[in-house]
Amino acid sequence: HSIHVKEEPVIAEDEDCPVSLVTTANHSPELEDDREIEEEPLSEDLE
Repeated sequence: HSIHVKEEPVIAEDEDCPVSLVTTANHSPELEDDREIEEEPLSEDLE
C-alpha cells in the first residue's frame, strides 16, 4: 500500500511538470517568433 501511495503523487507531479513547461515554452517562442518575423520585414519596407 505504501508503494502505491508514493508512486501515485510522483507520476501525477512528473506528468504535470513537463506538460506545463512544454505548453508555456511552445507558446512563448511561437508567439514571439511570429511577431518578430512579421515586424522585421514591415520595418524594412517602411524605411
